[in-house]
Amino acid sequence: AGGNDVAGWTSVGAVTSASHNGLSLTECSSYYVSVRAEDGVALFSNHSTSPTSFVYDSALPSAPSGLTIDGDATPTNSATINWNASADNCGIAYYEYAIGTAPGASDTLTWTNIGLVTSYRRNGMALASATNYYTSIRAVDNNGRISTVATSAAWIIFDPPAALPNMIAWLDAADRTSLFDSNGRDATDPLFNGTVENWLDISGSANDHDFNSHLVAPSYSQANFSLQFNATTGMTTPNHNEINLQTVVQRNITVAFRTSADVNTRQILYEEGGNVRGMNMYIFNGSLYCGFYNIVAGDGDGVQNFTFVNQALAPNTVYFVTWVFDYTNYAGPAGPDGNLNCYVNGALAGSVTSTSRLFGHSGAVGLGVVNNQTMIEDGSVVGSGANFLGEIYEVMLFNDAPDLTDVGNVHTYLGNKWN
Repeated sequence: AGGNDVAGWTSVGAVTSASHNGLSLTECSSYYVSVRAEDGVALFSNHSTSPTSFVYDSALPSAPSGLTIDGDATPTNSATINWNASADNCGIAYYEYAIGTAPGASDTLTWTNIGLVTSYRRNGMALASATNYYTSIRAVDNNGRISTVATSAAWIIFDPPAALPNMIAWLDAADRTSLFDSNGRDATDPLFNGTVENWLDISGSANDHDFNSHLVAPSYSQANFSLQFNATTGMTTPNHNEINLQTVVQRNITVAFRTSADVNTRQILYEEGGNVRGMNMYIFNGSLYCGFYNIVAGDGDGVQNFTFVNQALAPNTVYFVTWVFDYTNYAGPAGPDGNLNCYVNGALAGSVTSTSRLFGHSGAVGLGVVNNQTMIEDGSVVGSGANFLGEIYEVMLFNDAPDLTDVGNVHTYLGNKWN
């Protein structure tokens, strides 16, 4: 800066803008320009030097390549897009990112500097369902020159009620308008007191299955969009034919949650039923348990003692769990068995069978707590407590039995949203 080793002082006339031709510049090297004034009697001012350098770069950066879509989007988060790095003679400075409703468009998100990354998801958006979105990426080199644009294939929001049939309840802690304190204020209200007395069902099904606090209301994290449970909190929903008062041959319970530092204490994530019939999902001794039981001989299907799938859990970790009961092949007590599959983070954790359908069980429903009674892995009954000690993000209930592909789609949706 301030030197004249490339081109000596040259008169350019009485102008305030000039270029210098005929130089022999080395590609990717930095150069500085100095300017001084000369008056009518050949006296010179002190010189001024450009505060930043310029670089000779003979080619534009190459466009990003190999764009791939990592799962579907959510109403507030775009799909994750991955790409191969661009190349440039003098180096890439950053990438710019845009989202539009047509290939190459930026009507949803204008061009934005996202830094020197090759994978990106945009959060905090307001995306519409049933709409194709396209992500466009372009590279900017160290000389400010922009590559041609690369555009992803179309991606969409994954909408659980539309994608999977027979949803009967959906609790989503990211929807702050569905969370109400004891004064009837939702979580968007500046006067919201920070605890969730009522968590509204947003499934849009024929019957609302809102969850209410059980003894002590969990608190709400505005930063994590989660309900925070502890040793005194819990929630429940009233008994209903759709959930627990009628015999069912299909049931899907999905919970998105984060464990606390304690994964050894017995902790109920979800349970429905009582001391003789029910399904549950709980943590104990470093493992997740997905349980099922129907032990009344008088039901006519035969007794199904408590049966379960379990898998190890880590502390302070996000998990997505789906517990599926499917006895649509029921053909009487002497017929084939029903199936139970427990999925954790998109993979099958294990399967067991049932010799019985799940008959009506009026023992009520507990979220994050035992509400009335539930059975556990040794066949004994827990009558209260067993409170969950972590965070719950989302809960879905279906009277349907999704296959591995459907579960994978739900878990991808949850992963994009909560990871």
